[in-house]
Amino acid sequence: MNGAHDNILASGIGFNEADLAANREGRLSEKQAERLLKARRNTVQGMVGIMVLLTVILLPLAVLGQAQTGSPQVSIVIGLVWLGLMGLFLAIIRSGQAVQADAWRGQVEMVRGPVQCYTSSRGESGTQYNLRVRDVTFHKVDRDAYIAFKHLDAYIIYYTPQSKQIVAAEPLAGA
Repeated sequence: MNGAHDNILASGIGFNEADLAANREGRLSEKQAERLLKARRNTVQGMVGIMVLLTVILLPLAVLGQAQTGSPQVSIVIGLVWLGLMGLFLAIIRSGQAVQADAWRGQVEMVRGPVQCYTSSRGESGTQYNLRVRDVTFHKVDRDAYIAFKHLDAYIIYYTPQSKQIVAAEPLAGA
């Protein structure tokens, strides 16, 4: 890394010279693997915490609802809502298994070429930042990483194979 733009990329994505050297060899640095595992762990802990909190809230509501109405319908509806939410949370947790597998395998792939920067709307939850290079699309790119790229400039992007998380990038020489 030798230019101001390289520093913007490093800062926006969160890598250093040692990470980039490992990525050029097709592997994650130890720091990058730890960061992926920490993010995965935080997601799982958050989801488990929400699941426990919902259980603590919804279970008494189901019991009270049945006790007050004398009908199991309230309990059934609350139980179905709880099951639906638990299924959603488990799907979110399961989707993070690709990140965990990438961290354990420690492999990095790369793609080179012009970067297409585009956004998509996520409704009320805001803007989703995306990048595309050749046939590889990166969805839900961190905003800081997204703004570090210049639309249609050529880069080498290093990423995890399964979860498609960008771990480093550098401008393509001579582009």
